[in-house]
Amino acid sequence: MLKKRTIFLSAVMKWVIVGLIGSIVAATIWVAFNPEIVIAELAREMASLDVPANIGMTKRAMIGLLTVPAMAVWLMILLNLHRLFANFARERVFHQQTVAAVRRAGFWLMVLVVVQFFASIASSLALTYDFGPGERTLAITFTSQHFILLSIGFVLLLMGVAMDEGLKLDDENRQIV
Repeated sequence: MLKKRTIFLSAVMKWVIVGLIGSIVAATIWVAFNPEIVIAELAREMASLDVPANIGMTKRAMIGLLTVPAMAVWLMILLNLHRLFANFARERVFHQQTVAAVRRAGFWLMVLVVVQFFASIASSLALTYDFGPGERTLAITFTSQHFILLSIGFVLLLMGVAMDEGLKLDDENRQIV
């Protein structure tokens, strides 16, 4: 039996995640049409890159669209966290749906790292593909944030496996008794 405080917090978190999902959808649409933020971040990551003041619409569209896969993965992570907190709010902690939500959230966190890794490479290529020889840049970034997200995803995946084993043992015990 969960404490009322935990049930209340889970219900609140469920709605906070709904707000985050709405924010990510709005941010994805905004960034896809206004990629200046992504371009500025790329220029910051690649300190030696001189970003021209006027960037063509083709480049802007390519860089804006490269942010969409990462945002889609964030949506998958948040949807699974929403399912997790919804199950907690219903006091279904050790339930097959809860285990699936934990495992999927971990999986999608690890996918996010891979998507961000390749999106940064593709964005740097998209930004500099028409520069002169010797001025093109290929940025390969793997930060501590990527490592932390990868680690959290792996831990969630392992927690899901452990919870699944616990469910199997519980089911086996019920059949014996």
